[in-house]
Amino acid sequence: MTITRKYLRKYRSRTFARNKNHGNNLLKRHSTKYLTAKELFNMTKLKRIKISNKKTKKIKVSNEIKDRMKMIDYINRKYKKIARPHKIKTLVNEFKSRMKEESGSIPIQGKKNKFYFKQKKGHNYPTYYAKVGCDDIEILNLEALSKNHAYFSVEDINLSYDENYIAFAIDFTGNRLCKLFIKPTFSNDYKEIYVNKKTNPLVNTHNMLSYSTLNSGNCVWSCDSKLIYYITYDKAIRPCKLYYYNIETKKHHFVYEEKDKNCSLSVSGVESGNHIVLYSSTYNASKVFIVTDKHVNCVYSLKKDVDYLLSHMYSTWIVFKNYNNKSKIYLTNDFKKERQCIISKPYQQFQNIQIQGDYIIVFYKSKGFNKIMAYNYCDKKMKSKNIKLCQKDSGCSFNMPYFNNLNQYINQCYINSHSFLMPIKGYFIDLTNMSIKNVYEQKVTNFNYKNYNEKILYVTKDLHIIMMYKKGLGLRNKKCVLWGYGSYGVTRDPEFDIFIPSLLNRGFIFCIGYVRGDGRHGHRWYNEGRLMNKMNSFTDFIDCAKYLIKYNYTTSKRLAIWGRSAGGLLIGATINMQPELFHLAILGVPFLDPVNVLLNENNPLAVESRIEWGDPNKKKVHEYISQYSPQENIKLNKKYPNIYIYSNLNDTLVPYMEPYNFYNKIKEADVFKNGKRDIYMQIKKKYGHSQSSKRYEKLNEMAEIYDIILKYII
Repeated sequence: MTITRKYLRKYRSRTFARNKNHGNNLLKRHSTKYLTAKELFNMTKLKRIKISNKKTKKIKVSNEIKDRMKMIDYINRKYKKIARPHKIKTLVNEFKSRMKEESGSIPIQGKKNKFYFKQKKGHNYPTYYAKVGCDDIEILNLEALSKNHAYFSVEDINLSYDENYIAFAIDFTGNRLCKLFIKPTFSNDYKEIYVNKKTNPLVNTHNMLSYSTLNSGNCVWSCDSKLIYYITYDKAIRPCKLYYYNIETKKHHFVYEEKDKNCSLSVSGVESGNHIVLYSSTYNASKVFIVTDKHVNCVYSLKKDVDYLLSHMYSTWIVFKNYNNKSKIYLTNDFKKERQCIISKPYQQFQNIQIQGDYIIVFYKSKGFNKIMAYNYCDKKMKSKNIKLCQKDSGCSFNMPYFNNLNQYINQCYINSHSFLMPIKGYFIDLTNMSIKNVYEQKVTNFNYKNYNEKILYVTKDLHIIMMYKKGLGLRNKKCVLWGYGSYGVTRDPEFDIFIPSLLNRGFIFCIGYVRGDGRHGHRWYNEGRLMNKMNSFTDFIDCAKYLIKYNYTTSKRLAIWGRSAGGLLIGATINMQPELFHLAILGVPFLDPVNVLLNENNPLAVESRIEWGDPNKKKVHEYISQYSPQENIKLNKKYPNIYIYSNLNDTLVPYMEPYNFYNKIKEADVFKNGKRDIYMQIKKKYGHSQSSKRYEKLNEMAEIYDIILKYII
């Protein structure tokens, strides 16, 4: 950083130099020797991040887009006529009362300094701090940087290994097109890292901005803290090219391009800090490269249904391999000879690993439940097959927060545990003797999780429903919401939800159906709900609904179903198959026209998603997908439930015209034309696929959905 004359005059006496020039030179070259981190930080003023007019500019809006904006305004006005602002405000206040408005982490020792973050009341974004000696220094104030930006989603935040720089990426619109920034840790001198090659995406959204940088948001520092590796998109918004930027020469260098359109790139560091790993992955397989400056070395080639995750400690690679419905973890030094550590049992599905000192911590599922084991790879002994941190019979989720586990060379770790209704509990674990200490409990105002139940219903041996309700509620013919997803092997694991209690307090039961296509029972369960088995996802969801009705938990007139993204396809297909089974269907950013999306290679995820859904260029696959495609199976004489669809202007995963075309077609059905049922759609103008980036704004979004539920499920 540059030290101005003002500060040179103020501090050069500390150098004991023989003259002014000598003192100035010493301060400039060795500033950290003579100045505290706080003094260095205070030399700079915080500047708001702006989108450069030179590099990113507004483009001319076509007449087609103007017409679309009028269409959006029209359907939004229709929605606003039935929205109940007073009810939405009440719900927002309820959600807010259960939100942890002030939170943070304890200072954790890094390589040189301690780091922590604070989430302040009234702020949408956290602020990060370093504790250097006796000083607490604000090093990254995301709340201040977000000012004047309607959308501000921070992706990777990476501290360089020497702790002198921070790199981070920001999505300013919600369209997944990120800009990359760096700053000295103890300075407010932010710099955008521009990519020279200009590429504009072929997406069916409103391209209001012409971008020079199409960065995926994924970045990582080199081991010597001189290079930042980052990944750029192609025109279909597929992460496909790896570059690095040298912070000393200020030059970019191309490293690798993935030309296989089924694969997407991601880059990461390892625990030791000695290597960079590049993954080229499909949804269920990966090939792996070790990166050395401008070169990549392939250590594992791409094989069907074989996925890898690499860790590195003490000059040894720890390899986590998932293949079909099996997992194994082994050590290697040359990727030729393997030293076996752990092999999964038939009833276990390994999800992830973390390396902490001499231990491999394995997060896995057993019969649908999340578990944790700890293995000492030095002694080659299993320390614990099941670290018990869950107090709920219906199961919990576990995670190791990054900022609470910065030092990966100690045999201690910090793990969070929570369920849908049980707030976060933090545990400090000494892995050497497996002592567990509860050091943190999230306090939630006006809420006691012990007043609620979470239990599992077994539709079949493997088809499960997690049901939530308030204790004392008679479980007969109740108002009910059934949520589902069922794709990509993704499971909605228990995670504390501040919203659900507002329904439970009003006599609802809230259910989640774990249908085939998700990952609750590993690869087998996932495989039975994809490609030419996809119909199983829909019949499973229908079976969940029928189970709830058969055993008098609810009735068709009191049943709402809800899914978003690929879960929106689940809902869309289900209401075409069994329209009279439900009273309300909610489709969020829904994927509804799989045939046409997968046929057009310019659509985001079109080619890579064929591994999940199939390639409709093949006749049999085309015919199979057409059997369940929500867009293709609308019948205007069917007795559809009430429908609410929500979408977002800047969504590049499911562009808003896709759900709009579904809405525009199905609204002509007889039940909507004659007023027996209602259908509404809302398209937000400032979000992408993940909705708002602001935590307080998210409360209002969810309140609008809950308002619809309370209006129709009575």
